[in-house]
Amino acid sequence: MIILMVAVSVIFKDNEIIFPEIFAIVIGAWMSKSQPWKAGKGKMLISITVMAVVGVLVVRFIPWQIEYKIIIAFFIAATLLVITKSTFLPIISAGVLPIIMGTESIVYPISVFLLMAFILIIKTLFEKTRIIEINTNPEYEPELKTEVLRWLMIFAIFIPLCLIAVKCNLLFLIAPPLLVAFSECTYIDSPVRKAPIKVWLVTSVCAVIGAYSRFFLMVLLKTPIILVTAIIAAAVILLLTKSKTMFPPAGALSLLPLIIPEKKLLTYPFLIIIGSATFLAFAMLIGKVLEKNTENNRIAVAD
Repeated sequence: MIILMVAVSVIFKDNEIIFPEIFAIVIGAWMSKSQPWKAGKGKMLISITVMAVVGVLVVRFIPWQIEYKIIIAFFIAATLLVITKSTFLPIISAGVLPIIMGTESIVYPISVFLLMAFILIIKTLFEKTRIIEINTNPEYEPELKTEVLRWLMIFAIFIPLCLIAVKCNLLFLIAPPLLVAFSECTYIDSPVRKAPIKVWLVTSVCAVIGAYSRFFLMVLLKTPIILVTAIIAAAVILLLTKSKTMFPPAGALSLLPLIIPEKKLLTYPFLIIIGSATFLAFAMLIGKVLEKNTENNRIAVAD
């Protein structure tokens, strides 16, 4: 799937066809024992396409500084998740990525739609042949107060970090997959919360694999991008499998270096290491607050 995506981008000579979050979605939809997101297939396809369009429209028509564009796209994604009662968090990346990359072309949302549709078709075939578990509980019924509290706390942390990252020209401290990871770890039932250090290490290694594979193999040795992509994907899949850590954002962080400016490659892993540690720490705190809030609500109802 990953090689196919990159191959098509090479054929059409258009990097906007490469959507790193596709690797994350493949990990969650095909490789995980059960789908990590509570959302039906139709909701997943429509919401990620909508956010891809939103991202392009924000770049085209909102003449504000990049930090405010990122905040707007993230806010729209959060609102869409609450309204649709979904936890399909990759839509955050779909909306923020075009802003960071300055994407204005309609090619990007079309690519996102087609790639997502392909993934869902294969997922359906896998489910029918019992290769993977059928997602029997796709719906999410959250308490509105809990969701509002969650996103208020997320934005209370994210907005100052976003302003600092842009001000210091360290944009990849808030790389789109990190925003997905940050949001995911705030959910009480997220398996990531059981082993945050392990997740941080795996995420960091994936960033190193992606950035330095491109730098040493493509930039220095002039290796074709398709071969480099295959090496990155194989290394990441091996790492996730052997570590038993199916954390989808790690896959996206390994592919993002394929489309970022060459001069950013050497510093990219360090920013991801710092950014992921910061976001994971705050996410754990937010999760604890939400867990305590939920427990207090249960006690109040019981009384």
